[in-house]
Amino acid sequence: MNTMLFKKLVNILTLLSFFSWNLAIAAPTGGTVAQGSAAITQSGTTTTITQASQNTVINWTGFNTASNEAVNFVQPNSSAIALNRINSGSPTTFAGSLSANGQVWILNPNGILFANGSTVNVAGLLVTTHNITDANFMGGNYQFTLAPGYLNSTVINNGTITVADTGMVALVAPGVQNNGVIVANLGKVTLATGTTYVLDLNGDQLINFGSSPAIERGYVSNSGRITAMGGKVYMTANVAAQAVNNVISMSGVIQATTARNGANGTIVLNGGSAGRVRVTGTLNTSGGAGYIETSGYDVDIGMNAVINPGQGGTWVMDPWNLVITACLAAEIEFVMDVEGSNFNLWAEHNLYVDSAITTSIFNGFNKLFLGAGHDVEIYAPITLGGENSLVLYAGHDIKIDAPLDIGGFFKAIARHDILINTDSITSNWSQTYDGNVLLEDSVNLTSNYGNIKFKDMVNNAFWTDPNDLVITVPYGKAEFYGAVGEWDPLNSLTVFGKTEFKDSAWEVVTVMGQYYLDTVKIFERFMKFETLENGSINFAAATGFGVYAPCAVLLLETGTDDGYTGGGIFGSVDVRYLILGGSGGSDLINSTVGGYTGADAWMRIHVEHDATGLYCVNGAQGGCSGISPTLENEVIDSQIFTLPQLGEWDLTAGGVITEVDLNGIPTDIYTTDVCTSSGCQTVSFVVNQEPLTP
Repeated sequence: MNTMLFKKLVNILTLLSFFSWNLAIAAPTGGTVAQGSAAITQSGTTTTITQASQNTVINWTGFNTASNEAVNFVQPNSSAIALNRINSGSPTTFAGSLSANGQVWILNPNGILFANGSTVNVAGLLVTTHNITDANFMGGNYQFTLAPGYLNSTVINNGTITVADTGMVALVAPGVQNNGVIVANLGKVTLATGTTYVLDLNGDQLINFGSSPAIERGYVSNSGRITAMGGKVYMTANVAAQAVNNVISMSGVIQATTARNGANGTIVLNGGSAGRVRVTGTLNTSGGAGYIETSGYDVDIGMNAVINPGQGGTWVMDPWNLVITACLAAEIEFVMDVEGSNFNLWAEHNLYVDSAITTSIFNGFNKLFLGAGHDVEIYAPITLGGENSLVLYAGHDIKIDAPLDIGGFFKAIARHDILINTDSITSNWSQTYDGNVLLEDSVNLTSNYGNIKFKDMVNNAFWTDPNDLVITVPYGKAEFYGAVGEWDPLNSLTVFGKTEFKDSAWEVVTVMGQYYLDTVKIFERFMKFETLENGSINFAAATGFGVYAPCAVLLLETGTDDGYTGGGIFGSVDVRYLILGGSGGSDLINSTVGGYTGADAWMRIHVEHDATGLYCVNGAQGGCSGISPTLENEVIDSQIFTLPQLGEWDLTAGGVITEVDLNGIPTDIYTTDVCTSSGCQTVSFVVNQEPLTP
């Protein structure tokens, strides 16, 4: 049977049952005090229960009232509880008035209806189809269980329920409906469905299902109005997998706006891991920094829904899978355009952005959080104005397939990969990529006033052609904490601004050129810059040195793939050890080595074979174009190449160097040709990184 049709049929049968009982309703009957102390008197249409003990249990054979009948509880204080267990064998219809200065709990496994026109004014109210033992109740262990055979029972409010400030209202049954009015300012309201629960009078949520079995056909709905200024409103369900179409249906109004004393409101709609939540009405916690949550297996926000967490407030969504369509995007824009509001969207599995999100508030400092237990995938542009920020989090991958333009900061956190397949990601403030970045397309990353940080590796996606990465940080810096191109090289890397390589950022490999248009600082002990084909390596700082690496081994190589001549190496360096390799030329101007200049400057290379002198590396036998100042007459056996003067020097041909040995532990022995005026021979060498005294 169609689940929606089934639910409607259950409601019709239930209402017919209530209607038939309404023909014969009368004042409460058969009241017997089972625990505690209380006196029951009836006068005309009024039933009065005078309670002497703090807690009491009264068993009734009927608790129906006509519209002109009243039930009054006179209790020791506002925290006193009168538990009323109804053993009528039929649903209870309450059409009159109920008043108490304490708490009234009403239990009937067959169901309870508060009819149109009925009124309740108490300090606290629990209405449920679940039972509790007298011993547990009197002992303060408020654990309730639904008896077998009552899965179709309902609690329905069509009247007006009002509790004192800080009081509580809890309606719990397989089916719960509020079509009337509930008022609990500064208090707590819970509409819930499940099999077994614990009532926590001191907790925020009142009803806790714990690990109890899920109910098969439970549902909770509000088509009426619930008001809890400065209070908390919960609609919760613990249901079996995909039991009904809408486990929680909210077509009415829930107002939990900020109270006069400054207390902010909370609204939570939670369908659990299997329940479906649909909102077509109004959820409002405005007036301050309220909190709204809509969670479940699926969450559907209707076009006419109004979600308002208030200035500085937060809206959290937490379904299994979440697709941001035009309707939900409109709600996000509404919330984010309220200054100081945050929006947190969480999907237990995957989150998809299929519709553009655009906010325009100029002075906002809001944050949009999009997270998922598995993947977050962006297929439509996100534009956040003002200082609004965006955070993406994924337990597996993040895929960005559309432009991002963020007024605040941008952060992407993924346990695995961050795949970028868009041409532009722009932010006013910092960008952080915490995960392995894979480029599926060439991209421009721009931070107008902050830094751009890569906390893991940056590689080209192996299934695409090599792509270009352009980073613009006019007032900040690009920070790399992992290697670039180690797995799959980029086509090119360009940084407009300062660059820093830290931690495990030990190499940059591109197919074509590398362009660093401001200072490069290296914090690693070894750093390699390599181009595979005809690209050059450019350190083009306007002033000072292009590269500061006073404690590092610096390896610069161009054209290392077979058949390529490589490009030039341009700029100036301040480095501890310098190795120039590849088949391309180089032009390093005003460089220092090891922080020393002039006669004190030196480099050290450990050569495994004897040779009488070095003319050039991989040069033509008997005469390559040379190094100035010449090293032709330097003794190679000393393992130290001394630069008698610094000035400008050119290396017009270089050898291919592919690996470096750190701390004296070789990984590969480098082999190249060493040529002198008398001929060439093949030598192998490693870089020795122990400290030297010039």
